[in-house]
Amino acid sequence: MQDIFEMKLLPLGDAVKGLVWQWINDRDVCKGILRNIPTSEDENNEWFRNCFKNNNQIHMVINVNETPIGIVALRHIDWVSRVGELMIFIGDETNRGNGLGTKALKMFIKYCFEQLNMHKIFLTMGEDNVIAGRLYAKLGFIEEGLFRDAFYQDGKYINVVKMGLKRE
Repeated sequence: MQDIFEMKLLPLGDAVKGLVWQWINDRDVCKGILRNIPTSEDENNEWFRNCFKNNNQIHMVINVNETPIGIVALRHIDWVSRVGELMIFIGDETNRGNGLGTKALKMFIKYCFEQLNMHKIFLTMGEDNVIAGRLYAKLGFIEEGLFRDAFYQDGKYINVVKMGLKRE
């Protein structure tokens, strides 16, 4: 039997600031979004302030049954070319691996193409992130580049893959 849940993507707000700080310092989240450095609370607060000042990024909170479980974002938006970089993480470990990230991505991609009128969405990920790579391919992303030894993580250099999805 499938669980029944209601998912909403809501604008980033101060109410989730503490949660985001916890999530962004989670080892698995950092590994998935190619981040090494732990973030202090002051750095997190500064990042939040900048999110509201910068028109070239959109961050949404993934809410399931009124509970925040992660973040999905379009960053480095070029409004002339209509291109931006996708980023997602499910911060709450208990909500990983059950399809919620897939559903959030489908909703956000639709929003990016239909509401923001984006031409293309791209992303970068570690080549060793096989599960995410399969998900992105299933959603229509194609590999566009490989950057060898481009990121240092867990005591070794890893290759970084760039994938893209164009509006149909």
